[in-house]
Amino acid sequence: MYQLRNTMIKEGPFEGVIGYSEGAAIGATLLVEELQRAKKTGVPSTLKCAIFIAGAPPLRTDPPGFYLSDEVGEIICVPTCHVIGVSDPYLNCALALHGVCDSDTAMLFDHGWGHTIPRDADIVKDLSITIREMIGLAEGLEGGAEELD
Repeated sequence: MYQLRNTMIKEGPFEGVIGYSEGAAIGATLLVEELQRAKKTGVPSTLKCAIFIAGAPPLRTDPPGFYLSDEVGEIICVPTCHVIGVSDPYLNCALALHGVCDSDTAMLFDHGWGHTIPRDADIVKDLSITIREMIGLAEGLEGGAEELD
C-alpha cells in the first residue's frame, strides 16, 4: 500500500480506482485505508468512486484476513461498480466485495461469463452506461469520509 499511496501523492490527485481480480482487492484495500485516513485527519480523500472487475474483498492486517460485511458492515461508502460474471468460480469473492460497499450506490453488472474482463461490444456498451451512472452518483461527493463509521 505504501507504493500506491506514494504514487497517489506524486502523480495525483486521483478521483477513483479500478482493478481486476486481485487488483480489485488491492484497490478496495487502498480505498478503505484512504477513507479511514480521511476520517481520522478530517482531510477528505480525493477518491470518489471505484470499478471492481471480478474482485475480492479488501484486506486487513489486524487480524489478518478480509473485511467481510457480516463483521464490519458497509465500509466503502463511495459509489462503486462491480463487474461480475455468473460463471466465475470466484463469484463469492466478488459478492463479498459488493457486500462491504454502500448498498445504495454499489452497482452490480453481470456480463454473464466467468473470471474475465468483458470484451463483447454490446456488453461493453451496456457496461459503459452503468459506469457513467456510477460516476454521476460520485460527481458531487466530497471523498465519502464523513460517512465512514
